[in-house]
Amino acid sequence: MQETGQTGIYRRGSRWWVRVRVGGVLVRKPAGATIREALKELRRLQAERPAESPVRGHSPRFDDLARRYLQRVQLTSKPAAIQTASGAVARLIEHFGQRRVGSLTADDFRAFQAKRLESVSRESANRDSRYLRAVLGQALDEGLIPRLPFRVTLL
Repeated sequence: MQETGQTGIYRRGSRWWVRVRVGGVLVRKPAGATIREALKELRRLQAERPAESPVRGHSPRFDDLARRYLQRVQLTSKPAAIQTASGAVARLIEHFGQRRVGSLTADDFRAFQAKRLESVSRESANRDSRYLRAVLGQALDEGLIPRLPFRVTLL
């Protein structure tokens, strides 16, 4: 990949391909036999992207993203997994609340981990961190946030 994230060019066999998110939809398409043609196609697709909508122009609230994640879990998971996710997400919402995702920092994440370690084992704290990573990852995949606000690391 020439660029990181959801946008970029890559080679597949003898053809170059582009990958870019247009209107919230990930578009992958062949772009030519040379890297120059691929770069030209990538720039063309990026120029076609609509301007940021008001919803995407500001950072969504964490609790909204967490509830959206739980809705997906309820559709795709077994009852025990839903119960585990619901508990972890409730703790995340309790800590991060209605804050905008864009305002979250690595220090906020470390404070969450430290608070959890006061009452639970490292494994339990890491489990909650994995759910935080899943919530933010889903928001990134859906184009609701442009990038992760911090790197979620395990203890």
